Amino acid sequence: VVVAVNGKDLAEAKTAEDALKILHGPPGGMVKLAVKRGGGILTFDVTRASAAAAMVKAQQVETNALLITIPTFEGSGIAAAVKRFIDKRAANRESVVILDLRNNGGGALTDAVGVAGLFLDSKVLQIFEFRNGTRIAFNSNPGAVAARVILLMNKQTGSAAEMLAMALHDNSRATLVG
Repeated sequence: VVVAVNGKDLAEAKTAEDALKILHGPPGGMVKLAVKRGGGILTFDVTRASAAAAMVKAQQVETNALLITIPTFEGSGIAAAVKRFIDKRAANRESVVILDLRNNGGGALTDAVGVAGLFLDSKVLQIFEFRNGTRIAFNSNPGAVAARVILLMNKQTGSAAEMLAMALHDNSRATLVG
């Protein structure tokens, strides 16, 4: 039984909704849970996850081919989830990573840039230019995954998902299908 969250006694919560408000917080943030088990109280430090990151799925479709489905970029932790799958199953040159962005309407650029950065070694991903002439460039970090990339898309692929497709295609890092 969870009895406290970040030191706040859950007995003070009048409804289940009140208890959920106490538990909620930003994805990636830490929460300290006090749990009554048997006659004792145990404490756990837990990292909050985003629902979007949990929707990212991977399956091995061939010995060296990994299919990763990214249904949205609405949320956070998506790039980290993709990285975990790749680190486990497809980190070498002989590997093929198939990114399925079909029906991904996009969302926030942050994780799309993060996913692009997994495959691009120190490349310019996107440049925003404002009316006053100010430019902001988004660059990938060194240390890209060497795997071959195939990117699946369709007419419902949009926004941040399109930016990811464009960044990989324009840098000769992905074959686009769809």
